[in-house]
Amino acid sequence: NALDIILELCQVGRTDDDDNVADSELQSEVLAVLCNLSKGGHLGSIPEALLESAGSALDLVPLLRSNNSTYILYGAIALGNIAVDTDLHDVLIEADVIAALLDTSRTKKSSQETIRSISYALCNLSVRPSSCQAIVEGGGLDL
Repeated sequence: NALDIILELCQVGRTDDDDNVADSELQSEVLAVLCNLSKGGHLGSIPEALLESAGSALDLVPLLRSNNSTYILYGAIALGNIAVDTDLHDVLIEADVIAALLDTSRTKKSSQETIRSISYALCNLSVRPSSCQAIVEGGGLDL
């Protein structure tokens, strides 16, 4: 199946001894494909596949801090779609995703679409009272 091939491609270069920039770029492009598929609802009800393809929530946070506005958007979309699954909230919270999303929302590199994606992610995470508190303590979104 095509999704399995895409997920396999995302794992290219995930070894400690491989510093190949081309592999890193391939991973980013594959993640972009997965984000677009998830945005269109083509991954079905399996947001864990998106998280698995990224490696971990910690691997998605650097996308939010990228100099590339497209990667920032893809990171926000991916985190929002992963946050749909409340069973994955612990993983996201442990990776300090709320703070990363809030910090990203305040950068000049964040487009309106990125802010919408960040809002979607925070909305999904705010199901938990502790997450709501973290969002408030982090200053919330400046809309």
